Amino acid sequence: MKLTIEQSALQKALRRVVSVVARKNTIPVLSNLLISAEEIGVGRIWIVATDLDIEARVSVDADVHRAGQVTVPADTLAQIAQNAPDGAELMFDWDTAKDPRVHVTFGRARYKLPALEADLFPVWAERRWDAEVTIAAPDFAQMIERCVFAVCTDVTRTYLLGAYLHTVAVEGVPRLRLAATNGHRMAYADGPPDLAVSTLPGVIIPTKSVNELRRALDGRAGAVQLSACRTGVRLEADDLIISSKVIEGDYVDYTRVIPMSWEHEITVDRSLLIGAVVRTAVVSDERSSPIKMVFGDGAVQLTVINDQTGQATEEIEVDYDGPGFETGFNSRYVLDALRQTGADNVVLRMVDGASPLRLEPSNDDPEAGAALSIVMPQRI
Repeated sequence: MKLTIEQSALQKALRRVVSVVARKNTIPVLSNLLISAEEIGVGRIWIVATDLDIEARVSVDADVHRAGQVTVPADTLAQIAQNAPDGAELMFDWDTAKDPRVHVTFGRARYKLPALEADLFPVWAERRWDAEVTIAAPDFAQMIERCVFAVCTDVTRTYLLGAYLHTVAVEGVPRLRLAATNGHRMAYADGPPDLAVSTLPGVIIPTKSVNELRRALDGRAGAVQLSACRTGVRLEADDLIISSKVIEGDYVDYTRVIPMSWEHEITVDRSLLIGAVVRTAVVSDERSSPIKMVFGDGAVQLTVINDQTGQATEEIEVDYDGPGFETGFNSRYVLDALRQTGADNVVLRMVDGASPLRLEPSNDDPEAGAALSIVMPQRI
């Protein structure tokens, strides 16, 4: 194999796949990237990374002088691309008759990288997908952003270690939904109402895979194709394919924690509330110093008391004329829920001070009904 590739193109491609590479493994080839150049001439090559649970493929422009496939150490190649001069043309040359190593050159720099045969690299077999949907990349990216903060990180709760992708019926129309919960908070986000979607098998996408999808969608415009079956999920764009295994088992019924009736409904300026929570949380210890909220006629008073770092209090205006009550929450959980929506105003709904907080965009906001967060209360 012999090819030439421009530095910035290579660096951009590697950034999209190198995070998939397994950092700790007992299979040496999993620390490598597969470089596949199948056709001679100016065209595109594929760079592939996998950890056996996720596979990421990115295509990049290159001038192929001799077709072939080889694997090279991922971290080393990423550092070479990062430190090569802007605009440099990197030459890859692998000829086992001369040297079993891959020669990488540009300018007066010379590298000889250890190589492993491409046959050793575990390439994913093609799956038979049960459902496919085409969705705008920004829309799916937004769905992930609205849920990823609530994904469970407790490795002992395997069935919660991911986000649940499925379809739901909203007013009789199927909608694509992504949901996540860690037992202390929950969030879901729906796809666009005009998105054509067939019934999708409910699949639990592992946390690492969710983050890879998030990274792949960052800054991307245009449409992507999302495919799913009982054993996997795939995101495909023009130059990138992310495939992932899914977590076996049934996801918890997250809808059971959603309050469907309430005694208190408070509308508040989202930015105003974020600022107040941030400022009072300066003295907070998330576990032992929750943020206390005292709601009264037209106002809410936020207080944090910490024996070690002091006390903070701030009051802001809200749209509320019901009876006074108080409650408490983890400040970071509240901030995460507030930041997952771009709505100008949000509605806080609660049964009482000991019940979960239901937070969502106000009814007159364009985002109304498309996203929802639940935060469990914390003893004050």
